[in-house]
Amino acid sequence: NKYTDVLVAPSKFMETKLVNNGFDRKKIVYLPNFIQPITNYRSDISNPYVFCFGRLSQHKGVSMIVKAAQKLPHIVFKIAGSGPEEKSLRESTRRYRLKNIEFLGRLDKKDLEKYIAYSFFCVIPSLWYENMPCSILETFSFGKPMVASRIGGIPEIVEDGINGILVEPGNVTELTLAIKKLWENPKLVHIMGEEAKKGVETKFNPETHYKK
Repeated sequence: NKYTDVLVAPSKFMETKLVNNGFDRKKIVYLPNFIQPITNYRSDISNPYVFCFGRLSQHKGVSMIVKAAQKLPHIVFKIAGSGPEEKSLRESTRRYRLKNIEFLGRLDKKDLEKYIAYSFFCVIPSLWYENMPCSILETFSFGKPMVASRIGGIPEIVEDGINGILVEPGNVTELTLAIKKLWENPKLVHIMGEEAKKGVETKFNPETHYKK
């Protein structure tokens, strides 16, 4: 407080946490992240899959996807990223003889965007606090809905039933049912995807960010 003039909080969640822990609310400015809207991309879901990307660490909850995949053998899951949990996740997939999970490793920006664009929808099953994940904005910019954990700043971006589905962190049953619901409802995926894209274009674009 003494040496800081302004604290920038990308989420209301972070702003609340700062205030609750003694920071001066008058010094805090809420300024969410932004993304450049995607205008020219090709999307092909003729071979649909559920996509998850990011750091493969415990707090990201990717192990929840492995557990959900056991109950959804007809759904293809593709996981991109690297991290301390990668080895154990691969071992779990082999142990349970899961044929519906593919690990892609770490992708460059171009390949990552392609996998997002060609996915049916994406999943972020975080177990610990998230601030304002850019991975959600990236997903939404391609017109893809998100199944995400109801934790941290995520509910400020993912509106349950509007542009995605929120589930309780660590609840495999809820996660499984949400994935199944979207997989079996292409029309709903399309509607939510349109809302997701419209949201980032109007709320989280560079111009709005700059003005704020």
